[in-house]
Amino acid sequence: MTKKITMQDLAREAGCSRPQVSRAFNGKPNVSPEVRARVLAAAERLNYRNTANRHQVRIVVIVRDTSGMYGPLMLDALVKNACARKWVCHTVFEQNIHEIPDCFYDGAVSLIFNKSWARKWVEERATPLVMINSYGTAFDKICSIDPDSSDGSRIVLQHLQQLGHRRIARIHFVDVEEEKYRRGQEEFLQEAARLKLGDSVRNFQFILSETSLEDGIKAVLSQGFTAIHMIHQSLGIPAAKIIQSAGYRIPEDVSLVTFELPHISNYLTPAHTTIDFNYPEMARRALDELQLKMHGKESDGGAILVPNLLHIRESTGPCRA
Repeated sequence: MTKKITMQDLAREAGCSRPQVSRAFNGKPNVSPEVRARVLAAAERLNYRNTANRHQVRIVVIVRDTSGMYGPLMLDALVKNACARKWVCHTVFEQNIHEIPDCFYDGAVSLIFNKSWARKWVEERATPLVMINSYGTAFDKICSIDPDSSDGSRIVLQHLQQLGHRRIARIHFVDVEEEKYRRGQEEFLQEAARLKLGDSVRNFQFILSETSLEDGIKAVLSQGFTAIHMIHQSLGIPAAKIIQSAGYRIPEDVSLVTFELPHISNYLTPAHTTIDFNYPEMARRALDELQLKMHGKESDGGAILVPNLLHIRESTGPCRA
């Protein structure tokens, strides 16, 4: 059996006292940068993990940026859940992940879809990793907590079907590097088939650098669709403006479902019917999974799916005759 590495072992390896090791790990100011560096280097060499009962769990959340709506909302839910567990939660930008000491954090959560460094993380690091909305795979041995695309498509399509709509379009604008993933398309079409909507439902995916938002939406409207499901939180408001500027009334001529913008969607004219991620539940599931990993209960990877929320407001209405 491998001998458990203790703080005393680290102190010996780093050439300092045990209290200095403790202060270095807990981010206390009364330890020199040189000693802290020696302690962290020694911990990495000895593959040290702090599993003491009184140890305060420290996790890091990896983000690409803090712009937009999804990232800040997901980060806020994670921080609140971590605080409720009395965990310390830090944030690191993706470009700085190489600076994260493997022994300093008990676990990591990534809000970024990036298979290349995620796979490398699992191969080279001992720190457990869980991803959110990142399509983890069993091959990567990474668990990903994902909004349930099938569930989201189903509740949107059922709502529109109940209003008499059959000509329903899902519009998704993507960057060039995202084009091949076609996220959510298959689930949307499968749910349409289950609801017997068949070929009257279409998925449109446009590449932003090739087709403008206005041209894409107008091309869809010209085909006689009576309801549009607009993907991406940032595109809901401009999509509504384009539809109305083209002479269509919402919802009298075209019903519109967008993604929830907290404290905004319900104040628009008309107020938007929206699909919404269950951020608190996604955060809870992510940290539950991370806690299992921190206790050595390994996962085979793959996705844990979290149902979505539908907020029905004024932008959806009965299908025109």
